[in-house]
Amino acid sequence: MPTSQWGYMLHINGHKLQPDKMIRFRLRAKHFSVPGGHTLTFDQTGNAYFWSNPGFGGYVYKGKISKRTVKFRLTHQILRHIPGTRIQSMGYNQVRKRLLLISDGSIASFSANRLKGHGSLTNHNFEWTKFKPIREFEGVAYDGSSHGNLLVNHCPEVLQADKAF
Repeated sequence: MPTSQWGYMLHINGHKLQPDKMIRFRLRAKHFSVPGGHTLTFDQTGNAYFWSNPGFGGYVYKGKISKRTVKFRLTHQILRHIPGTRIQSMGYNQVRKRLLLISDGSIASFSANRLKGHGSLTNHNFEWTKFKPIREFEGVAYDGSSHGNLLVNHCPEVLQADKAF
């Protein structure tokens, strides 16, 4: 569990590589705090996504972040099967328009357009990739030419795909 119910968004100055803006926020559902927002990814239209695992399946949230506010909504799509046991990261492939859930040594991906909630995702919408448990995945990101970059732990390094996908 997080030590605080508050989340923080930092904007990093690209020239100084230091934070220059910060937003403090708290995600709430009625009277309850919702922990999350620690594994953000963004699509081409500025939507932000994160996922959480409260213990009985994966929840995917979608929202917008502006200069002063953070607003997310639960997509009402409960993922009964999630990759791995711990949430590591989330990524977005801009060419294939797919969200990637990263956990332990596994990656699950699905079309972001199908994320409408209430069962709009089915088993056929998912692509699963499982690797040997020696290396733990920490994150995935795509560069401008759609080459994937995978950050791995235990002998830390960044692995780059040799072709765009």
